[in-house]
Amino acid sequence: MTLADRYAAGPPGPRRPGPSCTVGRAITAFKGADREALLGMLHPDSGWGHEEIAETLADYGHSILAGTISRHRRGGCRCEFG
Repeated sequence: MTLADRYAAGPPGPRRPGPSCTVGRAITAFKGADREALLGMLHPDSGWGHEEIAETLADYGHSILAGTISRHRRGGCRCEFG
């Protein structure tokens, strides 16, 4: 298939959920109020930056790169939480 053919076919459909990314695994590791706090931090309007979230998660044993957090927040992963 050429690029022109692919363009003519239109954009791909929604991504199917896949394995959890490292952010998704961190979400499932937390329970109750801590889990809700992390979900709140990850919300785009939370005021928390990617680096700040990465540093905070590292304090709780989750080593996640800021770029991974950014991708997750943009919905660029196939994680069920993305």
